[in-house]
Amino acid sequence: MFFFNLTWYASQKTSIYLEGDYTASRDFFDPFDLPDPEEAPANWDNDFSVISEYSNLKYKYLDTTVGGTWQFASKSSLYLSFTIMDLMDDQAYVYGDLTGTLLLTSLGMRVAF
Repeated sequence: MFFFNLTWYASQKTSIYLEGDYTASRDFFDPFDLPDPEEAPANWDNDFSVISEYSNLKYKYLDTTVGGTWQFASKSSLYLSFTIMDLMDDQAYVYGDLTGTLLLTSLGMRVAF
């Protein structure tokens, strides 16, 4: 995982920032032994012998935001930001391929009391 945050104060009233994180993850279950169904208790109806084949986890995730703030009064400011979230699912299973990109836009005002 890698995270960064940069802020540039363009003036006393204006700031621009860039931040983001990148995650690359991989994990899996090792195969494990369970009793054979013939040797299991009478009410045993679960077969976990293939769980290791469905447990691969491999994805990359990038989340980046660029935004700015403009202070127009001593206790009030406007902000605008754009966020891109990008998930690259390299091992689709269970829920299918979750690869996708999302763009979020935020516009607002902050007022302090």
